[in-house]
Amino acid sequence: MTSNNDSWPNPTCPGEPAEPTKTGPHALIDRHERKVWGWWTYHPSTSSGTWLINNHSSFQGGANALASEGFKYHGQAVMPDEKINDK
Repeated sequence: MTSNNDSWPNPTCPGEPAEPTKTGPHALIDRHERKVWGWWTYHPSTSSGTWLINNHSSFQGGANALASEGFKYHGQAVMPDEKINDK
């Protein structure tokens, strides 16, 4: 059985994204195995960051708290296209 920490880019730092010093969007998987979009904000003054997830899995907090809530890392993401309704 693999640890939930194994889904994170650095298993010794669960909850941190692939590039923890870079603020931006990431794809995560919640404890119900649903893909969710999360925003990581890096705080240089504390050398840490916080997550913001606003959907059915509303969450705001640090890396360890996110991992403790059962979230897994899926990968880096891109901002949603602003012209999504243009086809």
